[in-house]
Amino acid sequence: MIKNIFKKQLIGLGFSDHEADIYLVLLENGHSSTGPIIKKTNLHRNIVYETLNKLVNKKFVSESNQRGIKHYKALNPEKILHHKEEQFNLAQNLIPQLKDLQTKEKVEVVLYEGLSGFQTALKNAIDRITPNQNILVLATGGEFFYKNIGNALKYYDKKRKEKKINIKMIYQSSKNESLAKTTRLRPLMEVKYIESPFLPISEIEIMENTILMQIYSDPPVVIEISSKEVADSYRNHFTDLWEKAEK
Repeated sequence: MIKNIFKKQLIGLGFSDHEADIYLVLLENGHSSTGPIIKKTNLHRNIVYETLNKLVNKKFVSESNQRGIKHYKALNPEKILHHKEEQFNLAQNLIPQLKDLQTKEKVEVVLYEGLSGFQTALKNAIDRITPNQNILVLATGGEFFYKNIGNALKYYDKKRKEKKINIKMIYQSSKNESLAKTTRLRPLMEVKYIESPFLPISEIEIMENTILMQIYSDPPVVIEISSKEVADSYRNHFTDLWEKAEK
């Protein structure tokens, strides 16, 4: 009964099932060849040899050769504490390096095609965004946006309203009064205009660490780019244009 408790505690400290069995046998037996260990544990000889090698490598067990026969002995149980201290020190040194690795961002790109893909991209984005954020929009698509989003616009704006998501939009074109009225009737909208000689039929939405490049081809395409660095770059560009744009 006591041995079972010790075994469970050793396993909790990182010992495997076999390591715990063999280590406890060695603590009781002192010096021992493999024969008595195999007999007491009922483990296959190959498992015993393999496990003993692991325990020796971990410095929980010593190995000696007596008249050509290997003998094993459990070392001071305090070695377990030393082993855990070594692991702790290793973790302390490793964690900052892992954090540095984590900050080396990988750009993730997802492509959505067709009307259903276009609408899915917008729905997914608004579902993921954190409440009380701003969506920044560089818009040149105009009526193409409304044509492609269709009835999904109700879901998109409903979610925005629930999450209190504001849209700041810059139309890179001349004012279109009918289009402006449609846009301004949507909840939580702020619209400005800027003249531009280059007006691709596309739109860019910047939200948190993601941008959605909406291309109004036939069929439409949305390119979703997840990258803090890319999003921040577009956000800075938007902020510069926002200062120059007119209401």
